[in-house]
Amino acid sequence: MHANRILLATLLAALAPVASVAHADSATVVVKLGAGASHRKLSQAGMGRTVAPIAGTGARLVRVNGDPVAVAARLSRTRGVR
Repeated sequence: MHANRILLATLLAALAPVASVAHADSATVVVKLGAGASHRKLSQAGMGRTVAPIAGTGARLVRVNGDPVAVAARLSRTRGVR
């Protein structure tokens, strides 16, 4: 299950420049949230505001507080993140 989340995050990160017209910067990650996502837990993991939705995927490009790689790893272990 954990490997699937990392694979999905990697795939979405690779497709983000193609699927989104928003300009990504180095302080962003792609995240897809499920029904059980807690905004408090997401914020604690380092997730910030949404930059842009990624059309057709249910995912979104979000700003992060800190190192994007570390935040992506924390988010992949957070309940409610697909």
